[in-house]
Amino acid sequence: MYKMSPLEKKYIKEHDYTKYERPSMTADIVAFSLRDEVSSDIRKNPESKLSVLLVKRAEYPFKGMWALPGGFMKNNQSIYTTARRVLLEETGIDREYMDLTGVYSDMGRDPRGWIVSQAFTALIDANAYKLRAGDEAWEAAWYQLDISEEELEREIKKNQELASVKKRIKLSLRGQDQLLTCSLIQVKKYMDYHETIESELEESEGLAFDHGRIIIDAIVKLRQDIELDEKKIFDFMPEYFTIQQLAQAHEQVTGKKLLMPNFRRKVIDYLIASSLQKDGVGYRPAKLYKRNLEKFYRYE
Repeated sequence: MYKMSPLEKKYIKEHDYTKYERPSMTADIVAFSLRDEVSSDIRKNPESKLSVLLVKRAEYPFKGMWALPGGFMKNNQSIYTTARRVLLEETGIDREYMDLTGVYSDMGRDPRGWIVSQAFTALIDANAYKLRAGDEAWEAAWYQLDISEEELEREIKKNQELASVKKRIKLSLRGQDQLLTCSLIQVKKYMDYHETIESELEESEGLAFDHGRIIIDAIVKLRQDIELDEKKIFDFMPEYFTIQQLAQAHEQVTGKKLLMPNFRRKVIDYLIASSLQKDGVGYRPAKLYKRNLEKFYRYE
């Protein structure tokens, strides 16, 4: 335990902290889930679509518009505790584990003043929760997500190395008989063996604040994380699931088609076969699995 000297205690007591500008801090949560879209063909399994959880704002600014669940950090409360609190208050979802997404501190991002947001990503089995709205939201709803990229220009160095890539990323969210859209310009720069990313919101329709940008950043980061570690995709699953459900989740989130034999080999050690089967879809019942927690939590 660190102990301050008498001189240090005197300095702390007499120091004027009011001379520093202090922003307000908020936590915003990008909660993703995979929700079944039932096909008219009863022989096909329901197709899971990636969705994001939004709340309709009941207060100004952006009253009546859709936003991410979020709220201000209170005294003596960490930003992590704030994130869990506001997610529960605004949606009824009690989620312990959330990933850091990014810090958003651009001037003008919030018309109320200098407000810095720490964004978190949560992966959720939507069927495990019943949504409810809180005091600052009229309603909470899942919006189906679609994202696309268009390369605008590419800069090459004299030695034929890649210098930068400029893209337009478009986001569309469909739900509640409404379409919300957002697009941003992203520039990736490559120098000194590192990659830096700069992005600027181009337009946003129906989404409050800069939350479209946060959602785009969250899905891009999530894709990168899953490419590095397939275990992350399990967070979308219920207690029992099929390998096909797991593969569909992977394809929906990453936007890439899998080779099933390769995918099965990668994930089989993280699965325990149960005696249960999934009935009622397709031609044959499918075997249900659950997580092999020993593999998830083992230190190696």
